[in-house]
Amino acid sequence: MTPSLENQAISAAIPPSHRDLFDKKCTAYLACWLAGGSLPVNPLWCALVDGRVEEVTTEDAGKTIDRMAERYLGVKVYPNRAPGMVRVNYWIAPEKVAAFPIQRS
Repeated sequence: MTPSLENQAISAAIPPSHRDLFDKKCTAYLACWLAGGSLPVNPLWCALVDGRVEEVTTEDAGKTIDRMAERYLGVKVYPNRAPGMVRVNYWIAPEKVAAFPIQRS
């Protein structure tokens, strides 16, 4: 089920109520329709961020996945590297951020 943006606060900044989601281990999932009709789903943080791609680069992409592996998997080096695999960083300038009510334990 897709969350409705109706009656939701949308801004260009992450609201204070959700800022901690970018500072701790938490997982949400992003699904993007591809031109061929497939719908890959990838883990990310708990906020809906809409923006434009500012930069696409392979520079330091290996370091980026290693930092994510340390944070989310508890290992210093990403364990699923394959020979010839090329990592790519997509740097996105947020234009809209929607924060949905979340239940905190």
